[in-house]
Amino acid sequence: MMIRGMTLGALWRRGWWVILILIASDLLLAVLSAVVGFVLKPLSAYSYQIAGCLVGIIVGPIILGLFFELLASDLPRIREPASGDGAV
Repeated sequence: MMIRGMTLGALWRRGWWVILILIASDLLLAVLSAVVGFVLKPLSAYSYQIAGCLVGIIVGPIILGLFFELLASDLPRIREPASGDGAV
């Protein structure tokens, strides 16, 4: 799919930002789950597994959503086709 006004270099630049954002979010979630696991350690033998599930389910989508919004706010938008194109 070709986006009008966007070159191949711009698409690669977007790809690199996505990779960097995924790495940053993975590192942040790993550190946060390790901290929560350390806090839960006296309560359960499976504290790190429980912390990983809790952080992955509760915090993960919020952080990934914020990173996506930051990325998407600065990049060009894909325009909708004009209503006169005959598309229904």
